[in-house]
Amino acid sequence: MLFRGGHIRNISPIVLEIDNPVINLKNGVVISSSTRSQVSSWYNEKKHGMFTYFFLKAIHDKNADYDKNNELTFEEIYRYISDKADGVPYYARSIHNVEQTPVIQGQYQGKALVKFKTVNE
Repeated sequence: MLFRGGHIRNISPIVLEIDNPVINLKNGVVISSSTRSQVSSWYNEKKHGMFTYFFLKAIHDKNADYDKNNELTFEEIYRYISDKADGVPYYARSIHNVEQTPVIQGQYQGKALVKFKTVNE
């Protein structure tokens, strides 16, 4: 059951009121775990927050390296995390019956966050 004693279990609610934070952030990217009207849920079975679990899974074994160039861009990581069939939105809905849609903002989405070295480097 999702509700107990009038409270929602397994979520991390927080509400920030910021006027377009991306404008104030130069040369950066913001990836948030949910939209401003949603809560962020937990993935108790994996002992992580839902967003954290999928973020770590994205960088583990290059899972999000869609173009197979040994680099993970912010955009690739976001694509992996926000996958509606196998990412945060799907699991938040199926496990907790809540909507959770990660959000990405910023001009550096195509920049690499992680670069993997090959064995010969």
